[in-house]
Formats: sequence, structure tokens, C-alpha cells
Amino acid sequence: MTSKSSITIAVLVAGLLIFSAGPVLADDTVSVEYSRIPLSFVENQGQKNQQVLYHTDAAGHSIYFTEDAVMFLAAGNEGEPDSSVTMSFSGQGPEVAVTGEIPLRGTANFFLGSDPSEWVTCVPTFGAVKYSGILPGVDVVYSGTMGYLKREIVLAPGVDPDSLHMQYRGQSAIEIDESGALLISTSRWTNMEAAT
Repeated sequence: MTSKSSITIAVLVAGLLIFSAGPVLADDTVSVEYSRIPLSFVENQGQKNQQVLYHTDAAGHSIYFTEDAVMFLAAGNEGEPDSSVTMSFSGQGPEVAVTGEIPLRGTANFFLGSDPSEWVTCVPTFGAVKYSGILPGVDVVYSGTMGYLKREIVLAPGVDPDSLHMQYRGQSAIEIDESGALLISTSRWTNMEAAT
């Protein structure tokens, strides 16, 4: 004799199997919008040039964070030169502290070459990179997604926002789109930053 609770459980399990198999039978697909995947900023522990403090890859190019600039780099195809744009703040002081913010659970590994002593493993990753004191009373925080680099400028009380001037070098065009995003273009790509 079957109890009422075991019948209920059997019905629930059968229902779950039908529900989970439904999309497969209907040939439904799940799409993920690549440009919405959050950026992961990796600390440089020897896997990049020593001037690079943090780096990330986004939408076909790399972004490097150094003490005095942010560089967007797209490697050229065979026979083509690299394409790069650097961004910095006019009058940026030498006392800038660049730190990873919002530690992520995952780490990165770089198996460079065949010599294990050259490998760089368990490198911390972060959800943002912060420039503290980029100018007196000014901090800048970078975060974003694969298709969108967000820049937040934090001003101390009394700091005049009109005193901030950003310099871009290497671009072929620069403009602000209808949504307020800053579009930086080269002959090979267009990168977006939030104009905040």
C-alpha cells in the first residue's frame, strides 16, 4: 500500500522532470549578452609589464591600469600594428594610490612558457580599480562590463568639477553619444566609458 506522501513526492519529481525537459524538447536556446558580463580586474604579479598594476580584457581589447594612465590596447592581426589609446588626468600628482576594490572569489593563473618557475598562479581578481588622490580631493573608480567601462569620479567637498581635465592620446575620434557615454574610437575598435 502506497502512502499519500510518497505519491505526492512521485508527482513532484515527475513534474520537475517534465519542466526541466520542456525547453530541450521545444529546442529553445538561452542567449547571454556578452557585453553585460562584468569585468574582472586582475592584479599584476609578474604576468604583465611591471608598469601595469591591474589589467582586464573586454570586447576584443585589453585595458591596462598604470600609476599615471589607463591604456586601451587592441593587438593587431598578423602584419598589422597594435592600436592603443591612453587616458590620464591633467596635473595628476605623483602620490596616487592604485588599489583593487571589491575582491572577487575567483583567481587567475598564467602558465607562461614551459618552465613552471615562470608561471604566475592564484592571482587576486577584483570588481573595480580605484585611483585615490589622483588630484587633491579627487578619487576615480573604474568598473563595468565587457562592453562598457564605467568611470566614477568622487569629489571631496569644495572641489570644483570644472578643474578636472582628461587627456586622451592615440584615438581617431572621440564623442559623447545620446545616452551620455563617451565613445573612444581607433581604426580598429570603439570603446565606451560612462561619462559620470
